Amino acid sequence: MFLVYNSADCSAKIPSTNYSQALNLFSSSLQSVYEEEDSGLVESALSELHELRHSPKVYLNAKKYNKLSFLRKVQQLLCDDLSVEGWHDKDIDPSDIQIQRITGALTNSIFFVSYDDAPTVLLRVYGPSSTLLISRPREMHILNTLSRHYNLGPKIYGTFANGRVEEWFSSRPCSKDDIRSDLKIDIAKRMKELHQVDLRKMDVVGPVAPGYNERSTRYGVWDNISSWLTPASVVLKRMSRVKFPQNHPYYNLVEDINLPLLIQEFNAYEDYLREFEEEVKPSPLVFCHNDTQPGNILLLDRKPVDKPSHHKICVIDFEYAAPNARGYDLANHFTEWRYDYHHETLSWKPILSYPSYQDRRAFYEAYMSESEKQPGWIERLEDERKTWSPASLAMWGIWAIVQSRDQVKAMGSKFGTTVPSLNTSAGADMAVNLEEKTSAVVLDDESSSDEETPEESGGDDFEYLLYAKAKIDAFREEFYSLREECVDTQT
Repeated sequence: MFLVYNSADCSAKIPSTNYSQALNLFSSSLQSVYEEEDSGLVESALSELHELRHSPKVYLNAKKYNKLSFLRKVQQLLCDDLSVEGWHDKDIDPSDIQIQRITGALTNSIFFVSYDDAPTVLLRVYGPSSTLLISRPREMHILNTLSRHYNLGPKIYGTFANGRVEEWFSSRPCSKDDIRSDLKIDIAKRMKELHQVDLRKMDVVGPVAPGYNERSTRYGVWDNISSWLTPASVVLKRMSRVKFPQNHPYYNLVEDINLPLLIQEFNAYEDYLREFEEEVKPSPLVFCHNDTQPGNILLLDRKPVDKPSHHKICVIDFEYAAPNARGYDLANHFTEWRYDYHHETLSWKPILSYPSYQDRRAFYEAYMSESEKQPGWIERLEDERKTWSPASLAMWGIWAIVQSRDQVKAMGSKFGTTVPSLNTSAGADMAVNLEEKTSAVVLDDESSSDEETPEESGGDDFEYLLYAKAKIDAFREEFYSLREECVDTQT
């Protein structure tokens, strides 16, 4: 069940800003969930994770990427601190470094960094609210495992205070039109390969069990929603105090989202899903990407040598990857067909068409092996997609609220805020105060110079709050439709 944590719990939910401390905590937790016979597997994974170079003092302000001060830090990072191959043995003038910002990323700022004959690398600067959403040590473990053992995703060269350096692929991100083209066949095959990753090699809690009740706490979607509700409630509480003019699109947004009601609806949906999967064979628990939007799917300029043709597709950005129902990943990808994240004014809105039955069937045909195509297999995948689709919508709705944190702070400065009323929930106020104090600690801890702060480095113009509202509206529509179908079937 989904609960908003009280103020006493909030401190436990705020991630450490010290990567080394967080890594040690993650290592301890990973070791504690495996049986003795898997100890060798865990030791190998942790050894690889601790081998990664880390530069704790380099903090990059993504908004100043075209400044010489930014390039100096990049030069220090690549040549000295991380000693990236092809960079560390060169005498590089920072002003000669070429840097290109890549658009379309919603959580982080992405850059391609190049210099003469040095290998181009990908520089990822984390978004300002991402520490509330993502366990970076866990993400590093996943990326290392996928890259080293499955040839999935990029190699990681090292990390710094608010980001990491990755292998660069000569490629381009897929467009909204690409994923509707014949490339959907290749995407389906790559998704299947990811779903075949051994869960034991990932940070999965407990043994792989067949029953829904035993598995439910290990679904990434439930873990994410549960852990994100507290920071989301803080954002909405702060937003409720902003004095928006009546003609502003956010004027009644907090009331429209109605978080207490939404939590009740989450619980009702989880109950529905449990009952449905007890009657029908559950959607298999697999390792899911969970965020296969076009910008996270690369089309390589050249297919890797001695690889099948569908390996011209490379999936990146595994920040939200976790064990989930197969139906979740299918539904989430199909929902992404509806968005154009490069649209000038409606990047937040699902303005494109959902994939047709013919498109979905073609995807399924490529995804499933011949031996899996038993009688009724298409209907089963359709049921999994349909029943798990609301989970995807709910998760990204809450995610977007958390992502809007700095935008809401800025709007409070722009429009002014009201004084908290006497009947305001003390717990919620304490949560807001705690969050504000924690933000101040982060500023002191992460700022590496007087010219930039974490607040400056993040944020963008994406309409996270309108995106959240659209996702939550769609969740409600799909959930109530499913429940009505269930009632109609029973009568």
